[in-house]
Amino acid sequence: IASTTWFCLTDDALIMEGNIEGIGRISQRLSNHSGFSYIGLHPLQGDALVTVQADRSRPGTFISVHSVTNSISPNGDVGLYAMPVTIDVAFIGEEEIEVTAGRFLSWRFALRWHEDWPPADVWVQPHTHVLLKMTWSMIDNWYELTELQDTSNYS
Repeated sequence: IASTTWFCLTDDALIMEGNIEGIGRISQRLSNHSGFSYIGLHPLQGDALVTVQADRSRPGTFISVHSVTNSISPNGDVGLYAMPVTIDVAFIGEEEIEVTAGRFLSWRFALRWHEDWPPADVWVQPHTHVLLKMTWSMIDNWYELTELQDTSNYS
């Protein structure tokens, strides 16, 4: 394992403990007095969950979400410790899309992590916010859901 980190959000603080390759042992405590409303850790589903904060009654209008992420880089590979960031999120609309996992009704959002970066387009499953697809002109890649299993019968 190259790096490992642990994050804990309390009413007062965000606490991070880690051992990060190239940095070593690190401990952080960030005041939560202004209220972080989202912690965006770097699996793609983590990026999709910030869409919960968007105002779907105002399509195309960005809102700012006071957040903490573990990397502010296009590929999520720099830092890996707690970094405060404001993420701008806008609901774009409802669309039907097709990905490898099938055809889905989706909610489309735009996410902007940095004012001088173009927004990423993210399509999520309505209400659950499961990531269906993500494209971003900042990087030469796109991501899409390849399989979705119904687990409602599992106990």
